[in-house]
Parts: sequence; structure tokens; C-alpha cells
Amino acid sequence: MPNLAQYQSGETTKAIVMGDSGGGKSGALASLAHAGYKLHIMDTDNGLDVLKNLLLDPNSRYSPKAIENVDAITITEKMVPKQGIVVPASAKAWSKCISLFDKWDDGQGLNLGSIFTWGPQDILVIDSLTMLCNFCMNQIKAMNNRLQSDPYQSDWGEAQRQIEAVLQTLYDSQLKCNVIVNCHITRIGQEESVVSEKGIVSKYTVSGTERGYPSTLGKALSPKVGRYFNTALLCEGGKIYTKTRGIVNLKNTNPVSVPASFPLETGLADYFKAVRK
Repeated sequence: MPNLAQYQSGETTKAIVMGDSGGGKSGALASLAHAGYKLHIMDTDNGLDVLKNLLLDPNSRYSPKAIENVDAITITEKMVPKQGIVVPASAKAWSKCISLFDKWDDGQGLNLGSIFTWGPQDILVIDSLTMLCNFCMNQIKAMNNRLQSDPYQSDWGEAQRQIEAVLQTLYDSQLKCNVIVNCHITRIGQEESVVSEKGIVSKYTVSGTERGYPSTLGKALSPKVGRYFNTALLCEGGKIYTKTRGIVNLKNTNPVSVPASFPLETGLADYFKAVRK
């Protein structure tokens, strides 16, 4: 039996990267392509223009060949107007996303097989978990013949179980590639209930208890997400933070040697290099 000194976790990084919209999560991937990693992006946000422009701009700091290290499959859900509101036309996006785990195929000649055949130079990117969760909820509602209705309480529970199953897949030690999951931040605090003289129950968030978590489905799943990643980073104010900042708990695999932050432009590649020393 190998001892702890022989533990091989440093070969791959599995990271949740959090940040508000516009914080630089997608653009930060450029440094990894520049460093020679092969990025395979499940693009659920349809928002990779910034990454493309960073890699193609002649004034960019990145190698002009770096874009050759990136492939992306964009998956969106078609929306249609119906009775004065906009609703999903169908629920196809979730199954398309999940099928990529078994066969990374864009239907246009790119076929990289199962993600379980990839190695330490490959990075599976999900951009973003937030939208993937929306696809999952649409799938659950469609299975119950109420796609264009508000979700029932039971829908929330089943959708959360499905998302957690995806996280368990990414966490699997048999998955030998790196993983980066981008997501937005949701703020969750401790709730308490108050009953009025008329028996009406209302809830409020206790002041000072809010924490920042990955945005998923409802409040029960978000605090669990971090356990499925060995790294949790934050993109904010032009930097990538590696250690707890404000209300957002962060973690990295080499807390003694890794700096508290890196510049956004080089930060992900800097971090990957730092934890592999």
C-alpha cells in the first residue's frame, strides 16, 4: 500500500472557479491554452467571445498558436414565446451535455471519445455550472409533462440529485484529466422563522450569516458543491484568489506555497504550475 508521500493528486487539478458575471472566468482560461494545456469546453453560456478574442488579438500576450489548444461545443436551450411569456421549446440541452461525457463529439468532425480516456494535459471545462443546472431543471419538468410550468418541490429534489451525480462523475479518481467548472456566486445565510400574532409564518436571513457559494439549484445543494473539488478559486477585481476572501470560502492543494492571489491574465496557468512543484 502506498504511503501519503506517494499520493498522486498533484497530477491533476479539479477546480470550481467562482465569480460574478463579468469577473473574468472565461477569459482566464486563455493562460492555460497558452501554457500548452488542451482545453475542451462545454459552453452552456454561449459566452466564449472574450476567450476567442483574447487568443486571436495580434496585440495579445498569448501565443497565436494557443487557440489551437481549445475546442468548444456550445449547447443552448431554444426559447419560444407562449401566451405572453417566454418558455423552453423543448428540453434537449441536458441530455446533449451529459452525452458528451461518453463521447465528446461536435457533429462536425471533432470526436475525442470519452472524457475518461483523457489525461493530465487535458482540461474539461464546464462554463457554466449555473446554466447547466437550468438545463437539468428543464429536463426534470419535461419528464413530468410540465416543461412550461413552474417546478414542483419534488422537481427541485430530483434536479439536485442529478447535478450532484454530475459532480460525483467529475470527482471520480478514474477521471484522469483536469476539470474546471465555472459558476456564479449565490449568497446564502442562516434563515429563521417568525410567527405573527395572526399565525402567519415569515422567514428572514440572520444578519452576518451570509456566505458565498457556487450558484446551483436552490439552497440545499450549493454548500455541498465544494466537497467535490480539490480547488476552489475566485475571480474578482482582476485577480484570481486562492485563499478565503470575504464571504467566499476558497481552497487550494498547496496552501503553504501558493500565493493568496494571481493576476487574472496568467492566474490559472500560474496556479496549475504552483501546485505541481
